[in-house]
Amino acid sequence: MIDVKAEVANGVININPNTVKDLVTLVLINHDVEDAWITIIFGGNEMLRGLKHEYFHQDVYTDVISFRLHVEKEDLFEGEIYISPQMAKENASEYGVSFENELCRLIVHGTLHLLGLEDINSRQQAEMRSLEDKYLKLINYSKLIL
Repeated sequence: MIDVKAEVANGVININPNTVKDLVTLVLINHDVEDAWITIIFGGNEMLRGLKHEYFHQDVYTDVISFRLHVEKEDLFEGEIYISPQMAKENASEYGVSFENELCRLIVHGTLHLLGLEDINSRQQAEMRSLEDKYLKLINYSKLIL
């Protein structure tokens, strides 16, 4: 069973938890994960900046951060994904896509990171972008925002 919870910090967004769950479940099942506990937290820029500083020693703003929990236990797939809707809105404007599209892209991106995919070099970035595009075509992201 895949259990996905969507949490919103400080009311930054009114999110449809069912769409979030459907999207994360789609990605995980396509990567042969059938049992997982995933929590997605939508928070402000400062929250993500603080996490980036604390865990990655970088004092920068970011749009998504993923943490795979209990990596040593192969039978337990658990993770947290933190997303900044404010950064997603800025990204959407920059890339000429809808806010919902960009938020869904960040959900997929964070989930792919939990699965172990990286985006450090251009080849990895292209692979991740291709997978993001694939999953975005399979979901109705217009129902993401309530």
